[in-house]
Amino acid sequence: ELYYYRTSKGLKVDLIIDRKIRREFIEIKLNATLNFKWLKPIEELTTASDSGFLLYPGKSQDYIDGIYILNYLDYCLDQKVKD
Repeated sequence: ELYYYRTSKGLKVDLIIDRKIRREFIEIKLNATLNFKWLKPIEELTTASDSGFLLYPGKSQDYIDGIYILNYLDYCLDQKVKD
C-alpha cells in the first residue's frame, strides 16, 4: 500500500510504501543542493525494520544505517535490479 504522511505539526513524508513486513519512507526534493533537515521526518518515523530514502537530483552519498541519500536515477536503477 502507498501512503502520504503529514501531522498537524507539519512533519511529513512524501511517500510511504507499506510492504507489510517493512516500510519504505521516501522524501523527494527538486533542489540539487542537499539539506540535511530534509531527513528529519524520515529519521523520526523509521524503525529498525524500515528503510528511508531521500531522493534528489544531487549526488548519492552515504548517510546512516537504513537511511539513504540517493540521486533519483540511482534509486530507479536499484529498484529495477531488485525486480
